[in-house]
Amino acid sequence: TATLDLETVKSVEKPHRLSDLGLTLIPDVLPKTPAFVDQVRGGSVAAQAGLQTNDLILLVNDQRIDSRKSLEKILSTINRADSFQLLVQRGQE
Repeated sequence: TATLDLETVKSVEKPHRLSDLGLTLIPDVLPKTPAFVDQVRGGSVAAQAGLQTNDLILLVNDQRIDSRKSLEKILSTINRADSFQLLVQRGQE
């Protein structure tokens, strides 16, 4: 897995956003708050993809996600018209 330098990545004009995907993560209370799913909006892209409450997002397109901030930054580099892959941890799986 690759690690992205969050300070140098460039955002695209129409990026993916958590709210557009139907995802709400746990509140960002620490500098490295994990990307845990708090809620998935019914009928959303996230729901259709099978994401569930308490899933931990580990990778986006082979980029390691070590915080909520890194997830948001990586999503900002992916155009809404483009698809992407997520790897999540669910429970002990």
